Amino acid sequence: LHLAELFRLADQAGLLSNPEQATQRMKAVLATRGIEV
Repeated sequence: LHLAELFRLADQAGLLSNPEQATQRMKAVLATRGIEV
């Protein structure tokens, strides 16, 4: 399971207590791999 898919599933399930903060953190993780969103 790809990390981005896991993130989407967690969001859809309502598991992210602070979705905005989680999004910023996910963007930072992806940026370390050269993926800009």
